[in-house]
Amino acid sequence: MTKDELYQLIEEAFYVKGYNCAQTVLTYTAKYFNMNDDLLKEISAPFGGGLSGIRISVCGAISGGLMFIGIKDKENSALVGRELINFAQKKYGDINCDKILDIDFSNEEQVASEKLIKKKTICTPMIKDICSWLVDRYDN
Repeated sequence: MTKDELYQLIEEAFYVKGYNCAQTVLTYTAKYFNMNDDLLKEISAPFGGGLSGIRISVCGAISGGLMFIGIKDKENSALVGRELINFAQKKYGDINCDKILDIDFSNEEQVASEKLIKKKTICTPMIKDICSWLVDRYDN
């Protein structure tokens, strides 16, 4: 599988199949590496949308990436996890959903008017960036 094929699968999972950000990163990065992914979608479900959808905590794409690192690189998972967190924080300015998206999730009007736009303009590129970072890290 190429990265472009991975990106196409990511968009299909995120927009058509209804996967959340954590599920998309974990499941489709695992698919890239031909790993058994039978339970990954279920395991990662409560991590999407900033931990169970509360969106005021760690971004689900980062959580999915950390779970993948735990599966792929048990011995160095804490160190590599910090590297992923630093990458995301540097590129997106924060690691928390509400800060990355610049949305006050307690403001229903703002959420209604901005969520879909930010899903396309921030979440999707971030999911691709996290997956790409993982592929670059582990694709020997």
